[in-house]
Amino acid sequence: MITEAVFWPVLLSTIVVAAAIIDYRTFTISNKFPMAIAGLFVLYWAISGFSLGILGASLLSAAAAFVVALALYVFRVMGGGDVKLLAALALWFTPVNLLPFFFWIAITGGVIGAGFLLYHMIKIRGLEANTSGEAIQKSALKQRVPYGPAIAAGFILACTVAGV
Repeated sequence: MITEAVFWPVLLSTIVVAAAIIDYRTFTISNKFPMAIAGLFVLYWAISGFSLGILGASLLSAAAAFVVALALYVFRVMGGGDVKLLAALALWFTPVNLLPFFFWIAITGGVIGAGFLLYHMIKIRGLEANTSGEAIQKSALKQRVPYGPAIAAGFILACTVAGV
């Protein structure tokens, strides 16, 4: 039997992994994903009988995540879909628990970004045998990296490892 403590994280993880896979393939995250996550939060809040204080804390977390992600969007670190996905997922965290979520996103984002950089450096080196190392690095650094997978991994790690 699936308990409530398992049901919601598994459902949300399924949605966020689907968004990450699509982001990886297309560099886009449909609005359907953050809307589903936010809608599920409203449903969860309504059936759980939590207070307005909990709702306020969750909205504060979402607003904080949105501001941080929007700043990253302005500097072209992440796309608009990433901003919306991050803000929707932040609804599920209190402000105190938001930091482990951000921590795991940063760690997984760094690992995924380094992996993409290494992959593109190897790929470019294989295609352009006569290219200098500096030219390969500059070319590899221009490659886009989908951030949805880092957000998904950060969410799952925050829910499991950090026990949020």
